[in-house]
This record gives sequence, structure tokens and C-alpha cells, in this order.
Amino acid sequence: MKPSPLSVPTAGRLARVGAVGLAALLLGCGVPLDGEAQSIAGDSVPFGLLDEPSEVVVPPAPASAQISLYLTSGTTLVAVARSLEAPVAPAALVSMLDDGPTADELASGLGTALGDLGTIGTVGAGGGVAQVEVSGPLGSDSSTVLAVAQVVLTLTGAPPTERVLFVSDGEPIAVPLPDGSTTVDSVDRAPFEALLG
Repeated sequence: MKPSPLSVPTAGRLARVGAVGLAALLLGCGVPLDGEAQSIAGDSVPFGLLDEPSEVVVPPAPASAQISLYLTSGTTLVAVARSLEAPVAPAALVSMLDDGPTADELASGLGTALGDLGTIGTVGAGGGVAQVEVSGPLGSDSSTVLAVAQVVLTLTGAPPTERVLFVSDGEPIAVPLPDGSTTVDSVDRAPFEALLG
């Protein structure tokens, strides 16, 4: 059977049907046919698009401070440089000191005498004086003097700490000094500088 002339689509007819279909699709999507931008009412704009742009605030990276920890080298003390987040808190210094030397520092002969202080508890500070809680009375042997010196030199090397008071159960305790004497008062770094190698 031969198709009738009406049933055979022509190229022109297909083009017209396609153009009408495309126009209907574009109008349905809100795209204007004239190619010009159209303004729309503010209440028709999706949520948040008309808000003023907010300023993006990037928090600054924490500043770090170079500090000196004092470690033992035989019967003397040496300063080793470390970085710590500023501002430097006395408790953070004592914690870092309590962690002891790194593997490289141990390999080069550095150590710590802090074990002679027993357990170091809370570390407070105020008025230029750091207060270090230890677990009990301190001995007077040279190793204990080195341990006290490690704490005093490390803490007083980071302002604003100028003096260190050692306490046990909140009460000042006798601290051995390099010259063989003891004191229950807070101490500054001067008596311990003789132990620097």
C-alpha cells in the first residue's frame, strides 16, 4: 500500500513542529524568547540569593614561641630549643619538660633528672611567680638540685615568670640550692645558672 501524501512528513513540517516544541520548552523553563534578561520580583528569588555576602573570617594560625627547655648533660644543664603555642603557659612548659628529651636528644647524651621531684602536679602562676606542686619533700642530693634547676631555668626563661615556688599539699617546701643550702621561699634563676654547661 502506498502512503498518502498527507501522512508523509515533510522537512518543513518537521522543522515547524520542532520549533514550536522548543519554544514551549523554553517558555516553560522561564527562558525568554527575545534573548533579553528579565528582572524578577525579590520574593520570587530562591532563599539566600539576595542576602548580603558575609565576610569570610579566617582565624589566624596560633602563634608559636621559641622557648628553652633545660636538660641534663652529666652534672650540668643545657638549653634545647622548642616551639610552643603562644602565649606560653607555665603548665605547658612543665608538661613539655616532663615529657623528657626526644630520641635524638637522648642519643646525644641529654637526659632529665625530673624523676627526683616525684610526681609533678598542678602548675599555677601569678604575679611573676610560678607555683609547682610536687608529691612530697625534696631531697638535697645533686640529682634533685639538677631537677629543681631544670624546672626553675625553664620556667623563668619564659616571661613573665621570674620566680618559682615549690609546694606540696599547697604548702611551701624546702628546695635544695647548688651551694648546699635550702630555702622555702620562691627562687629565681640566679643560683642555678652555675649549673649551665
